[in-house]
Amino acid sequence: MTVKFETLKAGEVLYDCHNELLGNTMCRGMSVWTIVVKSIDGNAAWVSWNGNPDRRESRHYFEQSRIRRAPPEWVNNGLGSGRRCHFCREKQDNGHSSDCRHPKAIRVRELEAKANGKAKGSTTNATP
Repeated sequence: MTVKFETLKAGEVLYDCHNELLGNTMCRGMSVWTIVVKSIDGNAAWVSWNGNPDRRESRHYFEQSRIRRAPPEWVNNGLGSGRRCHFCREKQDNGHSSDCRHPKAIRVRELEAKANGKAKGSTTNATP
């Protein structure tokens, strides 16, 4: 899903996600780069990739399919290393860590807390 330029805010963190070759091989892996929006002026924004100096990007750059508000949940980024979460670095087989900042992991924790709250609440609100 592309990011609309009109919805950008200064200080927002975006992710540039794309597949590329791994070293001198024909194997592919996904690279995820952090983009921080520093300021917005007219039809362009000043952004910083991975802490590098700011540079100006036009509104059309953000409409590319590789710019996202959150990286994929599991990223294959190495030879034989399996898929890992970009935030907590846990392997997909192990699942997210309990303090992972990935939006999908946060959503799952919220749903679990809500389900546990309803289960506990339903026993206390039962009428005799």
